[in-house]
Formats: sequence, C-alpha cells, structure tokens
Amino acid sequence: MNSADQVLARTFAGPSNPSRIGVEAAVHAVEESADLALRDAGLERSVISAVGAGLAGTAKAEMRERMSCALQECFPGAAITVLTDLDAALAAAGEGPAIILVAGALRRAIKGARTT
Repeated sequence: MNSADQVLARTFAGPSNPSRIGVEAAVHAVEESADLALRDAGLERSVISAVGAGLAGTAKAEMRERMSCALQECFPGAAITVLTDLDAALAAAGEGPAIILVAGALRRAIKGARTT
C-alpha cells in the first residue's frame, strides 16, 4: 500500500506456517511474496518501512519472536509485526460487528462485535 492507502500489488506464494514448515521455509515464502509484489509495483525492497505478517502457527510468543527476528534480517530497518492470521484478520475488520473466517488447516470462524 502507498501513503494514500492504495493497494499497489497483490501476490501469492507458498505456505508460511512456521510451526508446520519451519521458520526458514516460512520466511522464504514471505520474502518471495514480498519480492513479487515489489516487482509488480515497480519498487525496490529498500522502500519497505513496515512488515505486518499475519501468519498461522505464530500463536506462541517464542515462534512470533523467531519469525520477527528472521524477517528483520530480510527487511532491515523496517518495523516488523508478527501476529497470527486470525489476529491480523480481526485487526483489519475495524469497528462494529464483524464475521471473520480464516480457512486453513484448522478452519476457525469467529464472530465478534466491538463496542466503544
């Protein structure tokens, strides 16, 4: 996304659940997807100021930390945030009633309502 919240590219890569495939393979998939998006957007990796990674298999703090450290090596200088795929979807849902479906190996559905 750019500063005007416009999506510049969308890409797909392989699996990225570090609990299932290991940290190295998961980071490679994230890196591959980022490189494809940057290529499609006509940008260099050095312009990335933040990486928000919603990844299955990162519910445990130790795994989040390992992924965060590995991603920091791939994207030096960028702010790195690693959270579960479900937490990322909930954060993106915004305010008000929402239904979030994260379909994958565990298939979880959560209905959430936020009040202010």
